Amino acid sequence: MFGPNLCGTDTKKLHVIVSYRGQNYPLKKDLQCETDKLTHFYTFILRPDATYSVLVDNRERERFRKHPANWDDREYIEDPNAVKPEEYDSIPAEIPDPKTKEPDNWDEDGVGIWKRPKIPNPAYKGPWKRKKIKNPNYKGKWKTPWIDNPEAEDDPDLYVLQPIKYVGIEVWQVKGGSVFDNILICDDPEYAKQVVDEVFANREIEKEGFEEAEKLRKAQEEEEDQRAREEGERRRKDRGYDRRDRHRDRCRKHRRDYMDDYHEAAKDRTAMHAVLWNCGADNFQSKDYGTSAELFEKSMLYIPHDTENRILRPKGFRVLCLCHLGLLQLDRAKEYINEAEKLEPNVVYAFLKYKI
Repeated sequence: MFGPNLCGTDTKKLHVIVSYRGQNYPLKKDLQCETDKLTHFYTFILRPDATYSVLVDNRERERFRKHPANWDDREYIEDPNAVKPEEYDSIPAEIPDPKTKEPDNWDEDGVGIWKRPKIPNPAYKGPWKRKKIKNPNYKGKWKTPWIDNPEAEDDPDLYVLQPIKYVGIEVWQVKGGSVFDNILICDDPEYAKQVVDEVFANREIEKEGFEEAEKLRKAQEEEEDQRAREEGERRRKDRGYDRRDRHRDRCRKHRRDYMDDYHEAAKDRTAMHAVLWNCGADNFQSKDYGTSAELFEKSMLYIPHDTENRILRPKGFRVLCLCHLGLLQLDRAKEYINEAEKLEPNVVYAFLKYKI
């Protein structure tokens, strides 16, 4: 059994339990799991020499070795005498694209000063790292000395797993919002690391999409809170009417004119839009971009037609662009961002076009 266990505010544990000959052996050390809402990878490696490693996002959190603590088995180490060049950190990762030109129809007064989109800087070589040199303290690979143990039962196949027919996920936690996918079982740790690196290549897109969804969710909550406050204020005023006012109001309900029907319909459209939009945001956070795109599209059918809510339409097109970016459907993403730009010209759309 292996994976995160989140329970309440106190339990944030990473479980490692190995089953051997009908007995369960949990790892006695307390390992912490990740608690944010972004993607994380948990890796457990069990080797033929009965050593193990626990990795989180390809970084080793725990490792069991049989050799003494002062045994140095690193054949190469970082050069302690290496010095970072003085101007190394001043080299930017991205630079303005010199081949781009300001559009002829760019409205500086309306959308601000035009800036060149950025491209990767060929002079940038990534974070500075020390060069590797031979380790003068390298003693070779540790080999455990053996003595006879009359009570021991040697099992050279301790690491060999029985044939695996199923993968089970035990969901037993009080904190919602977890998504489990991409379960890999293999005998090649390097391949497992490669899979993690490939998925993390889109890490920034995920962060941006999550932040955008959070902004939309908070804006929606603020809008609903405002409506609730207004409704509460209206009810308080209603309770202050005298009997004649109440009688008159009851009579008015039986003589509703066209405008009353219009306002009721607008309320229904607003409520339906809010429900579909919130469901779409939840699916977006879970990275179910196909379902979220479908829900966002349906929510736009219920946007009220008054002037106040016209800002929701370009916002909806922008979110649909992000959904199709997550699905790698770049043509659809471009269509939606073009529609949003027609309704609300903004420098944000130029940035999204550049990402597409």
